[in-house]
Amino acid sequence: MSDNRFSGFDYFEISDITDLGIGTRVCVDFIDVLSSTEGVLVGNTGNGFIKLMAETRKSETYPPCPFRVNLGAINQYLYLGNNKTCYLSELEPGMKIPVYDQESFRYIAIGRVKQEKREFKRVEGKNENNLVSGTFQIADSVFFQSENETFIPINDLKLGVKLAYIKSQPGRHLGDKIEEDINEK
Repeated sequence: MSDNRFSGFDYFEISDITDLGIGTRVCVDFIDVLSSTEGVLVGNTGNGFIKLMAETRKSETYPPCPFRVNLGAINQYLYLGNNKTCYLSELEPGMKIPVYDQESFRYIAIGRVKQEKREFKRVEGKNENNLVSGTFQIADSVFFQSENETFIPINDLKLGVKLAYIKSQPGRHLGDKIEEDINEK
């Protein structure tokens, strides 16, 4: 792990979970192994980015793939740090993106990007009156960091569960944070 520090995660409470049907998911394979506490930050809006874990856990249908993160729906933002984002659709092999542990992060290059049709759930909640949401594949390899630094699969999410995220503010132009009057849903 590097010396890149950040102030840690806040937690938002899930207020709605909706099945959305089929869409395009983005999955990245990194050129290094990720630990069981590492993940990336994604979300539908600039209000906050949800910590999505690396596929380091064995499940009933998937072996561990500790170099992979299933990032979710192609429309989402990936948080790049320093108030910058990109769409998942923009990811390319060779890009270095931040991978977050509990209070630190490191940049790792992407070795491969996969896009495939899968089924999705939208997970949402509030941070101080702003909507935080993400759209994730329904798969037992998709895990989130919940309260007390425990990890929960998407299939076990319920209303009231609190998930780790980084607060942010909406308003982006070509990935850079800008000041504007915006209401994202």
